[in-house]
Amino acid sequence: MMTVSLILLALAIIIQIYDAWSTITIIQGGGREANPLVARLIRWFGLVPAVVGLKVGISAVLAWVVWRYGQAWPISVSLAAVVVFYVVAFWNHNFKHD
Repeated sequence: MMTVSLILLALAIIIQIYDAWSTITIIQGGGREANPLVARLIRWFGLVPAVVGLKVGISAVLAWVVWRYGQAWPISVSLAAVVVFYVVAFWNHNFKHD
């Protein structure tokens, strides 16, 4: 089960990197952050520090959880849910279907 957790962790971190890149690119291109908490962090700390800091923090928490509890099946299920959530969110926000 640890291998599954590590693969899902890698996917989750790749997704965090893509999310940071796409968020920064979209906002620099004139878009806005829809999440009010993230928007506030951007106002307080600036675009790149807020987004990169948030994504590094999320990735660090996920890595710690896998390191600490990685062989428990709920961790793999939870990481799979994180990956699915982000894929659905990207699909809905980055690829508009009319």
